[in-house]
Amino acid sequence: MKEREKATVTAAPDVRIRVFDSFDGLEPAWRTLEREGFAYAFQSWPWVTAWQEHVGERAGVVPFPVLIESAAGEPLLALPLGIRRAGRVKVLEWLGGVLSDYQAPLLRELPAALRSQEAFGALWRRVLDDLPSFDVIHFERQPATIGPLENPFLFPGSTLHPSRAHSTGLAGTLDDFLEAKRSASWR
Repeated sequence: MKEREKATVTAAPDVRIRVFDSFDGLEPAWRTLEREGFAYAFQSWPWVTAWQEHVGERAGVVPFPVLIESAAGEPLLALPLGIRRAGRVKVLEWLGGVLSDYQAPLLRELPAALRSQEAFGALWRRVLDDLPSFDVIHFERQPATIGPLENPFLFPGSTLHPSRAHSTGLAGTLDDFLEAKRSASWR
């Protein structure tokens, strides 16, 4: 396991942050979050590791995936992060680049102590302290929700893309959907 030496064991009450410089040793926790938590296909183990191997590495993206666990070792969040150079600027971003429609963490329902924006912001600052240096954070194409959970990375001042990530809710019948979304002449 290539866990960074700088990684700390404290972050917030009963939470441990681990920053890695590769995906070595992360698969069991990552797959647990896939099974028991919420994510999009672009954060699945096969997708994100294949993207890093075949696209990210060639583009000079250095992966720094982050695992946030409870004190009992239960994975709470996995952050597929990486740093790439854009000229002289080092950019922290979600792995997946332009090939991923949604960029977000894998997560479970967070403990009550981390659900407020203030508490999550404090946790995020601790993550940032453990990452190697970078110049800019560039998070884009973030959905408002991940499964039924609010995306904790939509900090105050964040704006959603006007397209709202090309998604639509499905409820009721096809006729109900078409009535809500299409004109009578189209139907």
